[in-house]
Amino acid sequence: MPRTSRAKRDPTNLTGARIGLYCRVSIVRHGVEKSVDDQETLGREWISQQGATLAGVYRDADRSASRFATRERKEWERLVADVKAGSLDALWIWELSRAARRLTVLAQLIEDCQAAGVLLVIKDQAHDLSRSSSALVLSILGAISQMESEQISERTQRGKGSAARAGRPAGRDQYGYKRRYNQITRVLEAIVPDVFDGDGPALRTDSPAYIVREIFTRFAAGGTLHGIARDLNRRRIPTGQGAARWWPVTVRKILESPHYIGQRVYRGEVLEDGETGRPVPAMWDRLVEEETFYACQNILRDPNRPKNRPGRARWLLTWIVRCAECGGPLARGTRSGRRPYYYCWPEHCLGVDAQQLDDHVESKVIGFLSDPAVYDDLSRVDDSAAAKQARADAEQLRADLAQWRRAAQAGDVTPATFIPVEQDRLRRIAEAEQREQQATLPPALHGNIGPAVKARWAGFDVATKRQIISAVATIRVRRIGRGINQYNQPAIESRVEWIPLLGPGSGDPS
Repeated sequence: MPRTSRAKRDPTNLTGARIGLYCRVSIVRHGVEKSVDDQETLGREWISQQGATLAGVYRDADRSASRFATRERKEWERLVADVKAGSLDALWIWELSRAARRLTVLAQLIEDCQAAGVLLVIKDQAHDLSRSSSALVLSILGAISQMESEQISERTQRGKGSAARAGRPAGRDQYGYKRRYNQITRVLEAIVPDVFDGDGPALRTDSPAYIVREIFTRFAAGGTLHGIARDLNRRRIPTGQGAARWWPVTVRKILESPHYIGQRVYRGEVLEDGETGRPVPAMWDRLVEEETFYACQNILRDPNRPKNRPGRARWLLTWIVRCAECGGPLARGTRSGRRPYYYCWPEHCLGVDAQQLDDHVESKVIGFLSDPAVYDDLSRVDDSAAAKQARADAEQLRADLAQWRRAAQAGDVTPATFIPVEQDRLRRIAEAEQREQQATLPPALHGNIGPAVKARWAGFDVATKRQIISAVATIRVRRIGRGINQYNQPAIESRVEWIPLLGPGSGDPS
């Protein structure tokens, strides 16, 4: 039964007393903190020496008691319930900060112990909280503990801020990198690509650094989050993040991280130099070119990005190539004993051998992207005046918005003033990004123009090939006259209309 009055128990004689052990630790550093196991061992030894009874052990490992804590202390809640229920005569803790670093929590504990007649034992000193002097002393110690907690937090934040401004890492290693320490002093010397086979430029095809580059390259070329994750799982590539398998969200987190272009992120944003406004250089080299990184960001932010998982596409040209007669898309069909074919849907204006059309279009695309004139023309697109101006406008708007946000956080402007400004800047930034996207090379073509495309084409999956074909040209197929049998078909080249969407002569049939 819960006790309704204070029980007078001699703090110097605890023989037979029911004592609960509360053990908590948030951080263990170089033996300064007592681990939960160490605290429990000391508590059990003390109880045995007093001839008391162990009534319960309450362990909160890796739990903070400060006002900055975000995780619940479930064992603490159970302990408080037992104190209120009168199940304990005394509560043992290694030091006061293990119980609480907040005055409000400590005050409530003192009140609960007073009401239930429970003694509070700190290491080897029992305190009778029914005595006002004991309660006062513990309250003062609790205020000191709270102050120390806040000072630790302030020092930690200053340290993290200084490290961030110096471009140093924080937390666990980012996937794709590893830390190199001095073998004698153990001081961090560098952060280098995690290539498994040394710190040289060679990248094995299963190393984390290679996988990071592969993810960016494939996504920029038209790959999907699901498709990339599925392929990495099929190849049994370790995630390096403690997860058993790759998920689309895992791939997306890598794609969205500025870490891979050598930028330091602090509190969720890229840290910028206060004088120049440029990103603070990190102490690691980029694994991905900025061109590829920002191409991926454009794809991820595009509200019109297809969400129907094009990675599952089975056929190369369905719904891409159209009928020159009615404008309808081509679907794919088969007939018993005959080769697969494409046909006009839904009018059935024409039919064409699927393999012949696939081979012709692939050859045409490879030849187009390998053409030196096309390569020279497309290589200049990203450096166009329109693209540069759009990027400059977006950066200027972002800097302006950052200043407004700092003013709002400092209380220099009211929410009523800041909110419409923020909405206006975000809208104009989105418009500038859209102008940049329209003035730059389609993401599917990044890294896929020039002489190397012929060798790379065979390694692309169907979804990537479809993305590239759609970006390169409008393709239409003409109908042939009646009465022509399968042995007298005109050459496929004569039936296909090719209208390039970019490069020299774009918009004109060839």
